[in-house]
Amino acid sequence: MQVIDKFLEEERLPKSFRNTASRYFDPVVDALLRYRAPMKEPVFIGLVGCQGSGKSTLCKYFANSLKEQGAKVVSLSLDDFYLGKLDRKHLALSVHPLFATRGVPCTHDVSRIREVLEALRENTGEIKLPAFNKATDDVVPAENEIVVATNPDFVIFEGWCWGVEAVDEALLDAPCNALEEIEDPERIWRLEVNRALRQSYEPLYRFFDLWCFLKAPSFASVYEWRLQQEKKLIDTLKPEDAADGILDEKSL
Repeated sequence: MQVIDKFLEEERLPKSFRNTASRYFDPVVDALLRYRAPMKEPVFIGLVGCQGSGKSTLCKYFANSLKEQGAKVVSLSLDDFYLGKLDRKHLALSVHPLFATRGVPCTHDVSRIREVLEALRENTGEIKLPAFNKATDDVVPAENEIVVATNPDFVIFEGWCWGVEAVDEALLDAPCNALEEIEDPERIWRLEVNRALRQSYEPLYRFFDLWCFLKAPSFASVYEWRLQQEKKLIDTLKPEDAADGILDEKSL
């Protein structure tokens, strides 16, 4: 079985992905290898796109393709740096109830992100990578974290809001949707998200050399893709697994 065939099977992708990858993604892989050739330090790549747009799939494809060419790759997902239930509950009680739900800036362990990025950049030996179980909506125990070597050629970090910058606070005066109008009439939630972007997230973007953005055709597509994503997650659950963290249509 060819590598691409195995990838299609593992990711449950249609055969048409083969042509898409050949036309759009393989040229990027070739460009990354050329970019890295004269360098000794790792290349940090930020992969950004809306929820359900295929970031994780593309991240895996890039990593697999680069490894086929002999490169060492560490793949990271912003989702694996979510705060646990208790920490989000504390934010919900002390700042705003909406922070009980994972997703937006403020609900990630940015200190851990910095620690991992610095270790990968400085080649400190080995480091543990956090993981998050979306089915249980909580962090994976530390003893189950994966250990990786900190001497990669490429670091690929994907996340739906990774790379997003803060905006002028005046732009947040008017709610942009019903959720903000009903749940955040005093702007507390969105101002705190904006503050977190400026103070905690933006400084981390300086680690990155290159950015790749996946553009969705519309917000309607985002909703449909995200719903498919949650249903796919349900299909992967074992009978004994809880599904507290799975989002239904109303939650989305």
